[in-house]
Amino acid sequence: MPYTSIVFVKLFWKDLIYDDKRFIEQLSDQEKGLYLMLLLLAGSTDNKIPYNAEYIKITLHLDADLLNIITMIDKILSVYPKLIKKGNFLKFKNFNKLTNQIRIAEEYPTFSREQITLVLNAYLLEKGFNPEIQTGAFLSQQYARYTKTIKKLLSLSSGEEKAVEAIKWIKNWLEKAGLNWTLETVVKHYDTFLGSKDKQTNGVWSSPIK
Repeated sequence: MPYTSIVFVKLFWKDLIYDDKRFIEQLSDQEKGLYLMLLLLAGSTDNKIPYNAEYIKITLHLDADLLNIITMIDKILSVYPKLIKKGNFLKFKNFNKLTNQIRIAEEYPTFSREQITLVLNAYLLEKGFNPEIQTGAFLSQQYARYTKTIKKLLSLSSGEEKAVEAIKWIKNWLEKAGLNWTLETVVKHYDTFLGSKDKQTNGVWSSPIK
């Protein structure tokens, strides 16, 4: 039976409001809010927050401009040394102490091989692999590799049509922000796809990143 990890971020209100002098005295109101949202975002990204102002702005629905977001993050990094920039990501060094993780069983509806193959082929095309000219061994390997993730995406989207739309939209969104993506990334950001669609034109969701 498949399992998923659920991450709960531990926020001790008394510790922050009464005892944490850094939070009380060194951060502005905007910086305090961003710090709390980064904690929550770390929980949903497995403690690997892309260090990309446009990604953070869109994902957290911030009104601040990109320069202001970077400035606030740099301030938070200077105040909280256990929040670090590592490569292209922000990470909390004390992430395990800040979170509780539980595993719950996941059950997926039954999807046909045809449905799974349709979504897989759409993903491969967006990654630059034409399924029609790939070997049977390659396609079998990819099917085995992605079946579980595709089932999860189909469960979220209630069908292959919306799943394919999500793949195309999230690919466009993240690549314009200079970020890599996988099918697992599509599942992770499916709620962003639903919440950020501006309008639908010819069956393709328009990206909020210009």
